Amino acid sequence: MRTIRYIVFAVVIIVFLIASMITIISGGENIPVVIATAVLVVISFPSTTEWIWDKIGPAQGFGIGDKQPSSFGTVEDYLNGRLRAFADEEKRFIPLALTLKSAYQEGNAKPTDDIDAIFHQNNGRFILIGDPGSGKSTTMRHLMRQAINNYLRYPKDNRIPVWINLGEGANPVQPEKLLKHWWDNRCYLPGKPDQHISQHNLVLFLDGLNEMPLDTRNERAKLLREFLERNSEVKIVVSCRIRDYEDDEALKLPLPIVSVLPLNDQRVQDFILRNGGDENLWNTINQDEALRSLAANPYNLYQIIKISTETDGQELPHNLNELYRRYLQVTYKRYTKDRKNKRKGEEETPLLKLPQPKLDKRLQNLAFAMLSNGKGTSTDLEWALYWQRRWRWGQQAIRDGINLGVLVGDGRSLRFFHQSLHGYFAIEPLGQSLTIKGGVDRFTKNPVALIRQIGDLGESGLPAVEPLIKTLGDKDVRVRGAAAQALGAIKDNRAVEPLIGILSDADEQVRKAAASALGVIKDNRAVEPLKGVLSDTDEQVRKAAASALGEIKDNRAVKPLVKALADTDKEVRKAAASALGEIKDNRAVEPLIKVLADTDKEVRKAAASALGKIGELAVESLIGAMGDTNFVIRRASAKILGVIKDKRAVEPLINLLTDRSGLVRGAAAQALGMMKDKRAVEPLTKATNDKNQNVQNFAYTALERLGVRRSYRSYRL
Repeated sequence: MRTIRYIVFAVVIIVFLIASMITIISGGENIPVVIATAVLVVISFPSTTEWIWDKIGPAQGFGIGDKQPSSFGTVEDYLNGRLRAFADEEKRFIPLALTLKSAYQEGNAKPTDDIDAIFHQNNGRFILIGDPGSGKSTTMRHLMRQAINNYLRYPKDNRIPVWINLGEGANPVQPEKLLKHWWDNRCYLPGKPDQHISQHNLVLFLDGLNEMPLDTRNERAKLLREFLERNSEVKIVVSCRIRDYEDDEALKLPLPIVSVLPLNDQRVQDFILRNGGDENLWNTINQDEALRSLAANPYNLYQIIKISTETDGQELPHNLNELYRRYLQVTYKRYTKDRKNKRKGEEETPLLKLPQPKLDKRLQNLAFAMLSNGKGTSTDLEWALYWQRRWRWGQQAIRDGINLGVLVGDGRSLRFFHQSLHGYFAIEPLGQSLTIKGGVDRFTKNPVALIRQIGDLGESGLPAVEPLIKTLGDKDVRVRGAAAQALGAIKDNRAVEPLIGILSDADEQVRKAAASALGVIKDNRAVEPLKGVLSDTDEQVRKAAASALGEIKDNRAVKPLVKALADTDKEVRKAAASALGEIKDNRAVEPLIKVLADTDKEVRKAAASALGKIGELAVESLIGAMGDTNFVIRRASAKILGVIKDKRAVEPLINLLTDRSGLVRGAAAQALGMMKDKRAVEPLTKATNDKNQNVQNFAYTALERLGVRRSYRSYRL
């Protein structure tokens, strides 16, 4: 349409010039035509000049609010710039103190909000996981601020903190090159980072492990793992979305885990009152399950509060996309209203020049372009300006986006304020791209990558569900498989029946993707179809089906899963054992006990873990299994009973201390120590004289667990 408008404008000018010349030659006979064409020129001129200026005009107005240095300076320059950048972001969103849970806390240990204590207890090395908007980046900013203040006060006694956004598409793959890239091109720090790494003089904050570019994510994560192992003394904190960390084995890092928990009811109430809400809002949220689910996330709750202050009479939003849409409307109106009503001496509200519909469209173009061009969730400001020159008012959209708080300009980079907000703007063009014939749209020739990006958006990808369902029938097997995975990640029940339909696809990778997706969605309609898939000709498909049935946790799957314990493929047997542990049905106990003697170590471990999860229902059978003729089963049964800690097993375990196998006697001693029952003190004391040195050691350790303070080791070890 733009091209047609420019052609019309050119034609109008030509007509105007011709009419003017004819009028002059004829002595004024065509004056009405000249006037008419002149009016058309005046009407079309402003919009056209706006477009031309946006295309070729200078890119001004993007450096005014920069908080970071843009040329090499001192460490202090960089750190002070980071403090200013953090302060600017926190004006838009200040969460309540967070609820954290460390993996090292055992049993029913209470969560804490003391992130500083967790930082020190883990020696400054851990990975922070949580839902989008739960406060991961906010927590890291707090730690970074503490590290900055410590360094500025006592530089000789503290390490240099460096912030790295892993979602930037321009990031090098190698960790050392990544650090140098940020050191030189984002932080503008003096010297070289290699020397500081070798001297353990850095604290690295890596934000957004799950936001790394999809096409190289596995490779980047692998190299990062190796970097962490080589540099065990470097303090490093990494953030990652919990769903990605749990679902993607490639993202697992050799770091302790700290989880950011959802807000409980009390914290939701406190948050509401602290951020301008009232008791009526809490009552409304408390009575609506969908609202309660949204409100457990600080970022979402903040937006709900702001929306609730508007008197438009509309109900509060019940899903993420509606929440973002309403919040942006409210914020845009407030900025416009505040600017009109500004009083003398008050801080100037940023000027928004574009109408909201136009601004939304340009931000959609930018969000989609960043994903489809492999730029990640953060990109160079220079690239963003170049891309937006394709659109009328493109550069102004970036300015307005920054002023509105949707975009954040940090030095030379540009990103959306939040990853899920980026997803909100990207999802409509992503969904539209799937409807183009052949799976190729005007921006990219890699529809598989785009589909994966949709799945990576999680719940924010809901608007793309229908196009994805249609894509399940694509002629390209890679596209069908990617669509199935994306539908599983979005977790929408509309996808269940279509996914069941492709469980019989001709391609095994598509069948595997469909089975896995059904397991993620966890809809009971998939149980019967997945039971049938347990007899698929491909072992990977059978494994996916077994795992999916474990995720759904329906008792109807017990019998076929028990049958799968005898599968010829060890991975299928392992998946079936794990699934039975999730379902926790006593019908699985005896078959799982038999699997404790499986030829594969990993299958045996899966069966033992499953029996431990089944717990009390398995105790009697496990006690009986301690009399089995196979010492492997006797040993494993003893260990599992120690995990379950049921008092019924104490006497049988004591009897097992005289088993003919030293391995079994050692396992019995271990289990008795874990159960901490005083009846075991005397038998364990006798076991310290066992002829097997390992049994003696297990007995000593068990007695210490029982609180027996005797100097056995002084004369026995």
